[in-house]
Amino acid sequence: MYTKPAVERNRAFVLFLLALLAFISLSWAILLLIPQHTDVPWIVPVNPKTGLPVLRPIRITTAYTPNRLEIQYFSARWLRDLFTINPALSMKYITTDYTESAGEGRNQLKTWESVHQPITQMEKYPGLTASARILSTSFMGSGNLFIRVQQTKHYPQRTSVRIWNCTINYALIPPTTVEQAYQNPIGFTVRQFVCTRSLAST
Repeated sequence: MYTKPAVERNRAFVLFLLALLAFISLSWAILLLIPQHTDVPWIVPVNPKTGLPVLRPIRITTAYTPNRLEIQYFSARWLRDLFTINPALSMKYITTDYTESAGEGRNQLKTWESVHQPITQMEKYPGLTASARILSTSFMGSGNLFIRVQQTKHYPQRTSVRIWNCTINYALIPPTTVEQAYQNPIGFTVRQFVCTRSLAST
């Protein structure tokens, strides 16, 4: 009869410890989910009255070398734009890929568009859309990537899945304008690319 308060205290203490452990675990999980921002050494000129960026060349303060995750992100975005078919986005994506290409890469992009004709496909098959998902990315020495992409085409009556093997030769060219700094801060530029259809496609 006299041990009940002690049992209740022990139970309350155990519950407190469990709640504290759960709180610490949740806090740690939230911290891990917070994006880790990377500062890039570009100075973007702004209007002193409005605080808005002005269309002048930016000033580069120090050399900047992006890490692999950053390169993977921009290469994935470039290929997403290449394989996406969407009435509201395709023209924008094609233009963006063109501005993020140089030399032979631009010529190859023009050839790709003339062969695969995403705009013509949308006119021929009303309702057609296509999405892209990166399956894997491999770094092959300096400035070269091997990326496997899954393109899923959605027709009104069926779905088609294709796997593409893409090799990209890229350069990192620092931005020189405000627009470039916002759009492509690491200066990821495709110099050459080849995408071939995998036998695993359906």
